[in-house]
Amino acid sequence: MPREDIGLKVKPEVSSEVLLLGATFVASVVFGSLILAYVLDYLLNNLFGVRTTIDITYYVRPVGLFSSGTGIAFLLWVFRHRNPRDVFISSCLTIKKFFREGLIEEPLGRTEPFTPLGPHRFVRNPMYFGAVAFAYGLGVAFESVAFLLWGVLMTLWFWFVWIPFEEKELFLLFGEQYREYQKQVPKLFPYGRIYGGTAITKQMEP
Repeated sequence: MPREDIGLKVKPEVSSEVLLLGATFVASVVFGSLILAYVLDYLLNNLFGVRTTIDITYYVRPVGLFSSGTGIAFLLWVFRHRNPRDVFISSCLTIKKFFREGLIEEPLGRTEPFTPLGPHRFVRNPMYFGAVAFAYGLGVAFESVAFLLWGVLMTLWFWFVWIPFEEKELFLLFGEQYREYQKQVPKLFPYGRIYGGTAITKQMEP
């Protein structure tokens, strides 16, 4: 599960290697969602006999394409401000903690400070929002119950399980300044509130 912490001192140089890694990550999320949704579609249709399409008015479907495009844009925007390697490393460390293989308050291999940049000023978890918006959008655009259900399942998982765990860790690492960030910025769906605080620059030892 990709980690949503925002630790960067400054905006990194966007090299071709970073762009390639970011594009590969986004492509993995997109194609992974497609595969899982089609598996869900198969199970619903063939094992449970559930109709997997719904009737949506044709002029509403472009809204779905816009939603999917917005989701992909947010995913790509993240990597204008974070190196994909940092995302991968911190994700692995958080998963390790999630399965009780490390104290949640330990930084382990994380050394960068918390600095809300780019999409993190509008939503605390832009990668998760991107994945959810992509799934809901395809569900509307292609009248697919499977994609809509996949979006609901991701929303529930992120909202009630994964994000609370991550944010508990971030609070233990960064203290009350992170709590202030939580109060200012929406959790999963951006709706106009923008972070106006200063960077959280606490340094951590490896």
